[in-house]
Amino acid sequence: MTEQQCAIDTQSAAMFDSLLSEYVPFGDSDYILDQLHACYRRRLDKISAVLPAAGQLVDAIDRADPYRRYRVMGDTVVRCVTQQALRQVVTQTEYGLPLETCEKVFQQTVDHLDGGKRCGPLEGTGGNVDRLGQAAWHGWIWSEEHDDDLFGQAFRQIVRRNFGESLSTPSPGELAMVRDGARLLEDILPKLSSSALRHAYVVALFSPIGNWKGKGSCSQYRISGTIFLNRELLGNPWWVAEHLFHESLHQKLYDFRHGHSLLAQDAVPRTDLRSSGSELLAVDRPRVLAPWNSPGLKGLNQWDAHRALVAFHVYVHLALFCSMAEHRAPELKETYGVPIRPPAAMTPGRTAFDRAHNLGESLLGSCRGELGQAGQLLVEWLTSILDALDPTPPPRGSIVHLLLDRYIREAKRVKNMKSYESSPDVDRQLVELAEEEVRTTRALLRAANAGTFLNDLDTSLKDLETSSKSGNYQTNSKFCEVRLVIAQTLSKSLPVIRAARVKHQGNLAPDELVGRMIEDSSRKLAESGAAG
Repeated sequence: MTEQQCAIDTQSAAMFDSLLSEYVPFGDSDYILDQLHACYRRRLDKISAVLPAAGQLVDAIDRADPYRRYRVMGDTVVRCVTQQALRQVVTQTEYGLPLETCEKVFQQTVDHLDGGKRCGPLEGTGGNVDRLGQAAWHGWIWSEEHDDDLFGQAFRQIVRRNFGESLSTPSPGELAMVRDGARLLEDILPKLSSSALRHAYVVALFSPIGNWKGKGSCSQYRISGTIFLNRELLGNPWWVAEHLFHESLHQKLYDFRHGHSLLAQDAVPRTDLRSSGSELLAVDRPRVLAPWNSPGLKGLNQWDAHRALVAFHVYVHLALFCSMAEHRAPELKETYGVPIRPPAAMTPGRTAFDRAHNLGESLLGSCRGELGQAGQLLVEWLTSILDALDPTPPPRGSIVHLLLDRYIREAKRVKNMKSYESSPDVDRQLVELAEEEVRTTRALLRAANAGTFLNDLDTSLKDLETSSKSGNYQTNSKFCEVRLVIAQTLSKSLPVIRAARVKHQGNLAPDELVGRMIEDSSRKLAESGAAG
């Protein structure tokens, strides 16, 4: 597809860098963390009725200076144990670590604070830890060599409980790459990078095995303050910078949610015990379609309001970051190298803009009622920034360009499947699917009187047929190439197709017809099992 560059100059980028990191209440980390700390003090006060050490911890926190308070209140074990203890106190049911262990964590945290250490207790028991950088707000990097003491055991249990797998010890090269990514992020967006990274106290690496398989990076509402990166994708600083930023922004929004009615469910009194992400959202609530993702057989691209809001928040920020990274890549390549192709490539700025527009429209449309007051105001604020940033927004309500992104990624996934084995049945299904998609595309171009594009399509398909015979293509490779030809043709002809305004096949508008073809193809591809 043709890349459309976003014209954001350096001066404008600096203005938005400041706005997104300093605006109260949604951007300013000082404000967000103050509200977060107030929430955890209330929770510890409530727990202290059962566990006296929780009350002692509140007193110790009040005695600490702001930096030590920031580090202790951001400690993943302290925060997760607080949540687990609160749930047990409120519901009188077991959850997570036993209350006896929770009290030991609180007591050791009191001793840690009274000892004057300027770090969180998990970091403080880890020996000589490696840090992301030298700034006060830089987090530290987890190693499996961390002692298996009370805090080490608790952290490992929290990770296994949520992911079912263990973490990794980073190599010297991996440490250097993560730090280079942080420096690159700071070079491009100095204020936003520090604001986001203040919410990522721990960076942990994982190997893509078991439940980690298929993940590039991740973070969770239930594991406060820790972000996770796939060690096998640390191929260049550009990928690392994007994913450090991405996951840190998730943690920033999670921290905001603790103190604000981000979702409608957050406004309902729950004795200050929040849900774990979106687990309270019923299956019959409004959903947001993420059209660039494949649905599979279970509709996995139908997101609840929480997931859509979290993604929207990230994509608005990534639109700025990735566009500026593209703009400054020639200048920075001597220091950080050149961004490379998948699997460790950056998200194109145009892609981030398009996804952000789509999610914002849905959140303020069908899902507005799922948002709390703060959530609605946040989406409106981010939408205003998105509109100011993007000089060439897509037509409102259009999703064909996003579906074409999925169409291409599905094709490449079929081609690159390591487990793909040619069989008469699967090969036949791929051939039939490709032929059907070619017929639909030709019919659409004829209906739109797009003869030039139709000729280009036929020429490209003939050239592909010739090269595939001489190159002995496997069926999955040829399927991918046919889809790439179709996608390129539709992308170029889309303005003409939309302008034609003709109806075709069941009175569908042209863009609706493209959408139906891609949706049907995704379903059939999933049913065939060829895409894994």
